[in-house]
Amino acid sequence: MSLIVLLGYVQYRSSRINERNLTDFASKSQKVVNYLPTSRQELSWFIMVAISAGFCEEVLFRMFVYEFAIQHIGVIGSFLFTNVIFAITHIDTGMKNLVGAFILGLVVSLIYYFTQNIWIVVALHISIDFNAGVLGYRVHQFNTIIKQA
Repeated sequence: MSLIVLLGYVQYRSSRINERNLTDFASKSQKVVNYLPTSRQELSWFIMVAISAGFCEEVLFRMFVYEFAIQHIGVIGSFLFTNVIFAITHIDTGMKNLVGAFILGLVVSLIYYFTQNIWIVVALHISIDFNAGVLGYRVHQFNTIIKQA
């Protein structure tokens, strides 16, 4: 739990929104903007969903699908099979994010393969989702301030 808090805090502190990176973030998040929180209450709910999704997805994909596949199609086949399915579950966020989910899934699979520790990859997944929510919230807050000025 402390690892999740530490990773989340580091990402939170490093995700400052300003006019320079606002446009960049907005263009990268077009497909997921409707999922991102716009209020403190939505941010609270988003964080709970990030925790639940990080835990559930990693247990499902690394402990079940990956472990099952490795017995039947080997390590490389298991990496590919598991992460194709993982990426497909993120298809609603657009093709660019689908490819990103596949690549990130491969990295997480490698971490799991070498550490055999589900908690490390759960913490990583939660911190990535947490950071997306905080960035989305900060972008919304920044846009609100700019519109009021």
